[in-house]
Amino acid sequence: MEQNENIGLTIIKASAGSGKTHRLTLEYLKLVLSDSQKFKNILAVTFTNKATAEMKLRIIEELRILAKMPSESKMLEELTAWFNQSKEEISQRARILVKSILHQYAYFNVSTIDQFFQRIIRNLTKELGLNGGFRIQLDQKEIIEAAVERFLQELTQNKEHMQIMLEYIDNQMDDEKSWNVNRQLIEFTTQLFREQVRYFYIRNNGSLNGSTSTNKVKAIIADVIKNFDAKTKKWVSNYDLLIEKTNLQPADFAGKSKNQLLSARNKIEKKNFVDLEKNINAINKQTTWAHKASENAKLVESISPELDLFADELTELYEKDLPKYIEANTLQQHIYQHSLASGLMKKVSAVLAEQNLFLLADAPVLLNLFTDGDDTPFIYEKSGRIYMHFMIDEFQDTSVLQWRNFKPLLEESISTGNNGNFIVGDVKQAIYRWRNGDWTLLHKKVREEIILTNTQTLSENWRSKENVIVFNNLFYREIIKVVGNTLSEEYSRELVEIYNDIEQKVPQKIQDERRGGYVFIKGID
Repeated sequence: MEQNENIGLTIIKASAGSGKTHRLTLEYLKLVLSDSQKFKNILAVTFTNKATAEMKLRIIEELRILAKMPSESKMLEELTAWFNQSKEEISQRARILVKSILHQYAYFNVSTIDQFFQRIIRNLTKELGLNGGFRIQLDQKEIIEAAVERFLQELTQNKEHMQIMLEYIDNQMDDEKSWNVNRQLIEFTTQLFREQVRYFYIRNNGSLNGSTSTNKVKAIIADVIKNFDAKTKKWVSNYDLLIEKTNLQPADFAGKSKNQLLSARNKIEKKNFVDLEKNINAINKQTTWAHKASENAKLVESISPELDLFADELTELYEKDLPKYIEANTLQQHIYQHSLASGLMKKVSAVLAEQNLFLLADAPVLLNLFTDGDDTPFIYEKSGRIYMHFMIDEFQDTSVLQWRNFKPLLEESISTGNNGNFIVGDVKQAIYRWRNGDWTLLHKKVREEIILTNTQTLSENWRSKENVIVFNNLFYREIIKVVGNTLSEEYSRELVEIYNDIEQKVPQKIQDERRGGYVFIKGID
């Protein structure tokens, strides 16, 4: 009888050399060896064709060893303990299973994430409004170049776009930047294909904000900035009036000259919003406004309701108004680019439609728009498979939209009592942001959004020699301290959390053969 220790969703944090592939293969075998047809109901995805091929080969090879030479399998001991069966019984299961997979190989669902989404898109041609027989386009560069060429050719036919282009060129020249029209537009359009930006334009049918004109957008931006400035000035003015009216001094407050409301007031006046959250967090932890040694402690406490109101307004400014203000400032600095974006995206859509092409990179975007608001989208049933278990490798490369598309599947699996769902990744590698990957997903968001999760860390390094492992542990421990001292409290805390599991150990089983190792450090001025 097999055990059942993996409840809901298991998040496996796996650094380099920690035996990630071994663990994934083992968990897959624990699922499929219980039933020779169960492999049809498992979806395992990774991000490259090479990784997919390696995973498939590893699973088949391990089954072959278990079937023919079970004593040579490195997983035999764990599998016999898991199923509470003999070596012969596990070997018999493996023989039946490997034949079943090879005879029904099309149902061996180990693929790239793109292949999975592509299969669903193919089955949803009608629902998504795509023309039958469309071709998948892998390379977006070719489409971008064609769209830019067409945009420039038709520029004289669109007065607004022509005016925007002239203003944009003047702006570039004022900033003493080189201006190569074709190259700059290609680079700019490439940025528009970042996943969240592409999502925005497809959602709005290729326009900046519906049918809003450039001048209207400028007016909206100016209004947001004006309102925020007025609101912050009023907050500072009201705070100053209260302090002046009560004749209180900084020393009368908790923290004295470093009291949090005063610090926040000075930052707001100087438009220095970087560490404002630090003040808000500190205020929320305070139990009193007054400094206990102050002669005016009772007076301070008597105006606590007013101070509480200032704190609430400060929080609202930071959480609701500041993001809009920052966004408006950013848009104002790049208004010409954003004005061009609408026209460029329309040309991209036209090129794709004329050639009956579908960009593979648009698959998660389109699926997310199609399933928006539906927790159990029927579209996954259209894939022709019933998935009960999910394994996502290299999860640090997963984007927000890809996660939104997978989340309902995982929630459905967990809600129906299916265990054996796995997410595997290394949040430290997510900082490179391959493929629009969002590091906060693996770091904390998945655990916040999925209730039944447990996190495991593979802490042993099976690849490196002992001296290398010891050096790395010492190096990262010190570098975190050094870098952490240069960051704000919030970022420093997150850095420590991310690298909390950085230290690795030499596996006990192979300790003798892992002795030694050489580390060379060279300083460069």
